[in-house]
Amino acid sequence: MEPFSKFQAPMDETAAAYNAILPEGFPVTLKTVSIVELQFSGNVVKELYRISLEDGSVTDVATGKTAAAN
Repeated sequence: MEPFSKFQAPMDETAAAYNAILPEGFPVTLKTVSIVELQFSGNVVKELYRISLEDGSVTDVATGKTAAAN
């Protein structure tokens, strides 16, 4: 048994409740998402990677180098 499998059914119920509120979702126009490092309190310390939702490329923010996502 996986350690988090006991949470799957309650999370499915919660997801169903939220999906009933807004079944079609809402339009999103994001072009990138970021992978960040968080402090203990949840504050963003730094951005590590930026991922393009248009072409899937990944940019290492520290070096500025871009590599294609696999």
